Amino acid sequence: MIWAEAARRPGDSSETGAEPPLPLGEFARRSVAGLARKAEKAVSGGDWSDAAARHGLRIRLKRLRYVCEFFADCFKRKRARRYLEHLEGLQDLLGELNDLATARRLFADLDAMELGVQSAFIRGWVSAREDALIADLGEAWRALGKQARPA
Repeated sequence: MIWAEAARRPGDSSETGAEPPLPLGEFARRSVAGLARKAEKAVSGGDWSDAAARHGLRIRLKRLRYVCEFFADCFKRKRARRYLEHLEGLQDLLGELNDLATARRLFADLDAMELGVQSAFIRGWVSAREDALIADLGEAWRALGKQARPA
């Protein structure tokens, strides 16, 4: 916490012309809000069929979750816990969808080897699982939106 104490020394901000530092709780709240807005912007319309966009959202949510966890003591405990639970659930869904996208790419390469019925079965299972997870993802995203951000 030395950095926090140094940032609060009287006269430091006026000498440099910089704004006085934010209290830690306010900095944490703004950090979470900014990352949440970026995640919301990444969704833009809720088209969950784009694997690359889902992966980008997954990375944004991971950053958001890490910031929430780091600053958890600055927020109301119950509110932060619920928000983190929803974030973790979304990350799990997006992680499995990323695994399925990878499997789809791998099986596209294997199709060149003409594996026949086995390959068709696996591709069908991957597609069905992906459809189910995408349906769950939409609901999980709406559930996160209903949760108040930690504050």
